Amino acid sequence: MTASSPSAIPRIDFSDDDVTFFTIGDEQFFPGVAALINSLRLLGYAQRIVVADVGFEPAQRDLLAPHATLVPLSRADVKNPQQYKAFPHLLRPRGTVVIVDSDIIVTDSIDDMLASARAGKIAVYPDPEEHRWYAQWESIFALPGPPRQQTYVNSGFVTFSTMHWPGLLETWWHACEKIFPRPTIREGAARDDPTGQSDQDALNALLMTNVPRDKIALQKKNREVFRWDFERVRVIDERMLVCEFEGTRVAVLHAVAGPKPWQRAAWKETTRRNAYMRLLRRLLTGDDVAVRGAASDVPAWLRPGFTGRVSFEGLGAVRAVRARLPRDTGMVARARAIARRPKS
Repeated sequence: MTASSPSAIPRIDFSDDDVTFFTIGDEQFFPGVAALINSLRLLGYAQRIVVADVGFEPAQRDLLAPHATLVPLSRADVKNPQQYKAFPHLLRPRGTVVIVDSDIIVTDSIDDMLASARAGKIAVYPDPEEHRWYAQWESIFALPGPPRQQTYVNSGFVTFSTMHWPGLLETWWHACEKIFPRPTIREGAARDDPTGQSDQDALNALLMTNVPRDKIALQKKNREVFRWDFERVRVIDERMLVCEFEGTRVAVLHAVAGPKPWQRAAWKETTRRNAYMRLLRRLLTGDDVAVRGAASDVPAWLRPGFTGRVSFEGLGAVRAVRARLPRDTGMVARARAIARRPKS
């Protein structure tokens, strides 16, 4: 299978000193890609950002083009575009590779991860399912032996040097190719399906067999915060993206699962207590951001201007009030029974 014809893949000149960021997006993920790019730029990372384009609208491409290199990929081969996570293999990059999911906001320096990569390690964060492991990976991914049991990692933020790991991308890409036709959890696969986490299962299978344990630079757990903990993250400086979780400075806010926070179906998450929502709005409407999107790309509460802010604050206030209301299911049932009574 091929993700795209060779002629469609742009030629990019890399050097061994490069740091290059790679992500994936389509028309629905444009706000996430914009927020990711803007967060990196605000933190001072001016390096090249390469985006696998699996279906942006023409207007969205025009907005991204000055700030990122777009690589067109066909969606025909995969159930979920995230199965293309190792797409940098098609570009033969050199230097340090940083693969980032497009539902991530970077909130702090990642220089320590870049240093680990230059020292020959693969820098990753632990996944919430840190004990995930399947013996079946050996046959599914044609591994050289049984995978050892170790901390299962999240593939949303992966950093390594191609000088030390020249074959990692290619091996990861071919491992993903073996499961391109299979549905991920997002498409209804069971959580205990050995390949339900698609590219992430492929990466972990490789790390558990092809990479010595001491070459994995496992990052501090609370540096990456996942969706279910967003309301417990304290935003210290919204403009500078500074936030904290359980006494630790947060580096990555990861909006895993769906619906995504910029989609209309996620309105219930809109609250000032939600760090991701606050920073997402700041990154999409700030006067100092690189990528600016059309208002039509996002729901009302993420649009710039007075109306957008009122919508954002209003939805947050409604949710806060609803959260304080007593949940008396018996009272609700009685009220519904009264409403159904015939009028006398």
